Amino acid sequence: VDKSIGERVQSEFHDVLQVAKELEQSNQNLAENVLNKRSKTSLQRQAQVHAVLDEYKLRAGGEAKKPPAPALQSQLLVEALQSAKEAPALKKEVASPQEQPPVRGYLYNFGLAPLKHSKEG
Repeated sequence: VDKSIGERVQSEFHDVLQVAKELEQSNQNLAENVLNKRSKTSLQRQAQVHAVLDEYKLRAGGEAKKPPAPALQSQLLVEALQSAKEAPALKKEVASPQEQPPVRGYLYNFGLAPLKHSKEG
């Protein structure tokens, strides 16, 4: 009787270990999938950033370059944003508040908001 109970316990323990190994492998596969998706998303974002940086450089009169090494990317992004803020050609493209159309009128025309009369006009 003791042998059959011992064999059953050992068999069930083996089954539990097998299920635990399968769960661990499944979790590892899920983690790898998540990391792969994140790295793909990260690479897509880096490509978008490089496209924007190239556009800013071309507008500012510079030359577009190949993507830099990963260590330099954040530093170059900060520098590009600072130079874009300082570039006079880019400042001219930004519309002043007087040039922008009134949003309230468009909302009213499309029935999205009631037209409220204000003291400003």
